[in-house]
Amino acid sequence: MGSEWKTFRIGDIAKVFTGRTPPGTLEDDFSGDTLFVTPGDMTEQKVISRTVRTLSSSGADKLSRIIFDKGIVVSCIGWQMGKSAVITQPAATNQQINTVLPDEDLVDLNFLYYSLKSKRDYIFNLGATATRTPIVKKSLFEKIEFKAPPLPKQKAIAHILGSLDDKIELNRRMNATLEQMAQALFKSWFVDFDPVTDNALAAGNAIPEELAERGQIRSQAIANGTANRDVAKGFPAAFQLTEEMGWIPEGWEAMPFKSFTMAKTARVGDQAVPEYSSTNEGLFPRADRFKKQLSKSKANNKLINYGDLVFGMSRQVLNFGLMHQEVGSVSSAYNVFEIDQSTIFPEFVEYHIRARPSYYYGMLGASSREGQSLSITNFNLTSMLIPRGETQEEFQRQRKDLVSRQLLNSSQSECLTKLRDTLLPKLISGELRIPDAERIAKEAMA
Repeated sequence: MGSEWKTFRIGDIAKVFTGRTPPGTLEDDFSGDTLFVTPGDMTEQKVISRTVRTLSSSGADKLSRIIFDKGIVVSCIGWQMGKSAVITQPAATNQQINTVLPDEDLVDLNFLYYSLKSKRDYIFNLGATATRTPIVKKSLFEKIEFKAPPLPKQKAIAHILGSLDDKIELNRRMNATLEQMAQALFKSWFVDFDPVTDNALAAGNAIPEELAERGQIRSQAIANGTANRDVAKGFPAAFQLTEEMGWIPEGWEAMPFKSFTMAKTARVGDQAVPEYSSTNEGLFPRADRFKKQLSKSKANNKLINYGDLVFGMSRQVLNFGLMHQEVGSVSSAYNVFEIDQSTIFPEFVEYHIRARPSYYYGMLGASSREGQSLSITNFNLTSMLIPRGETQEEFQRQRKDLVSRQLLNSSQSECLTKLRDTLLPKLISGELRIPDAERIAKEAMA
């Protein structure tokens, strides 16, 4: 590192303030246009463009002093402490986050973001203790030091790392689009029953009253030539009424979960397997999102395998995920079920729950302790639609191409992430020359 690199303290080159929640926490203060950032919104993405909650005009008025247009947010309380992200639109944060507004005549915002990102473990260890919630107060956070070269080199370093992040984000968006395409196909076939409606219309069969509006839409699609008649050939041409799920395609079944799932309680023991956590979006490696270890030993964790259905800890939403990897483990408080794959594909179960959340929300039950949100009784008695095996197989075939493209994108992103994380400390410290890093990044993205 040359003499041109200087040491700065955060407080010397940036305004720092801690967020807060609107007083009273009224629902009227949310569901607006202003981002309200919490640690849960801070994933691996560099830029946060969407948050679980947003501020309405009343909420924004209450937090007007801490709303900002562009800056860096850093989680400084709790077991997600040390996470950093960039905000580029009007936002406020809760009290677990410090907002950093750098003087961009002295330091490039993106360079400072990468400097803070490289210090995640340092920030976490700065406030972590064994006896209380980890916290790095604003006064201590402002004293954190980092080194920086002149502004042009800061921008060059940020550009190299940013180009990798941009490609990773592009792949993520492409995968999200591919997943939306799969979900749309599933909904058309197994929730809206479009192919069945097309067949019923073509055969002159009656359309149930509750599906009449859908029938009108499909009639127009047939008239316009946009209905896929080849796909429809593999579907029934009539509906049947069931007590459990109302009108469903003829020949399909409404089966309770207890008839095609089995509870699993096997423990990890001395096996070395990765630990997963269930979120609103599915199962994720726990280390990717949390630093807190749930217990000193993981031996009591439940063992999970590919295709297992896992329900996590939340009374507010149906927190669940499907295990897509070969083997792993989850907290002993989770509910784990093995799916009879001779009856239904596991992916079909996941898609159906996500496509009809209000229906499956009934599987939740009251509990005396956090984490036991699933009612086993309700789960066992709740029915799921089971299509004919050949229809399930056709959906799997249609989905296979989308999944293959997702895997390619994910594989590239994994490589780029490793490269970014390798280059980051070397660039931020001045160990690696900018031209060399530019060449490596370009070759990786070629």
